[in-house]
Amino acid sequence: MKQLLTIGYEGASLEDFLATLMAAGVTVLLDVRELPISRRKGFSKKALAEGVESVGISYRHERDLGSPKLIRQQLHTDGDYKVFFQSFTDYLESQKPLLKNLAVELDGSVALMC
Repeated sequence: MKQLLTIGYEGASLEDFLATLMAAGVTVLLDVRELPISRRKGFSKKALAEGVESVGISYRHERDLGSPKLIRQQLHTDGDYKVFFQSFTDYLESQKPLLKNLAVELDGSVALMC
């Protein structure tokens, strides 16, 4: 992997989102949402994959890098972001083999989207 970037999509149209990826030279969009669905048009898994691939960017979904439901539910219950980030950090520790494989496998500029 040559470069790792992050991107969000709140408030963006699909066209603006794609333009941002292209301007940054992104070659792979790595979607790490546990559930790659969205109420926003164009940002659910299938539509998003089609959109990015139409502009020459590869799409990859890695569910295991998303925040697990139990961790998200706990945040919703207690609103404690410190606990949330610690719990998610601990969870990501269990995903080190996947992270290491992705670092080797993915080529080019990768944008991480959650």
